[in-house]
Amino acid sequence: LAWVSHVKGLVQGVNGQSVNLTIGGVRSYSEDKLYRGQTAMKFKIFVGWKVKVCSNLCLTCDGFSGTIECLTEADITQKASELFSSFNPHKEETLGLLENLRNTEISEELFCKIIGRLRLYQFLPVSEQRNLPSLNIGDQAVNAMVKGYVSNPNFGKKEGEEITCWNLLQYANEAVKSAYIDRWLERNQNCTDFALGIQKALNGNDTEGYNWYLS
Repeated sequence: LAWVSHVKGLVQGVNGQSVNLTIGGVRSYSEDKLYRGQTAMKFKIFVGWKVKVCSNLCLTCDGFSGTIECLTEADITQKASELFSSFNPHKEETLGLLENLRNTEISEELFCKIIGRLRLYQFLPVSEQRNLPSLNIGDQAVNAMVKGYVSNPNFGKKEGEEITCWNLLQYANEAVKSAYIDRWLERNQNCTDFALGIQKALNGNDTEGYNWYLS
């Protein structure tokens, strides 16, 4: 069960695309213990800017709550209100994070390194994985990213041009679109975080270990 609402009075633009302030949520039935009497129900709610780009969705991570546990309707109201009241829709850096992705180029060599590291990460010992930032996708999704690089009509590589971190984000978003609805929010946010992390690493501002994907 999922729901989403757009705040029509708050619309801006980023990289030539329309941006809506969006609130929504998902009931996480897969995480509920349905046969153990009255237990806390789990919901995932979010507030953020939603960018529609060729049917992809990019959610900035400002305010996404992850999973909240509630026993009553009052619990849901309280926790949702706390999230929504802490979000500033006029905060310029919120949109700037997405818009600036287009200013950082990624060469074909670097893109290949990132793809190779994404594959390698999946087979590292858990102890090593914990020390690295991750893009939570499998081989099939990594293959979809490569396909996007080669043949996506909107964001694929063009002759004589480099792709950017914005393109990388679109490849990742496209790759996770088939995720179950109660996992999609987390994966979409993860894609945004990953693209922003790669950008920081390329610009020499990495503090979270994203340089590993470029080495």
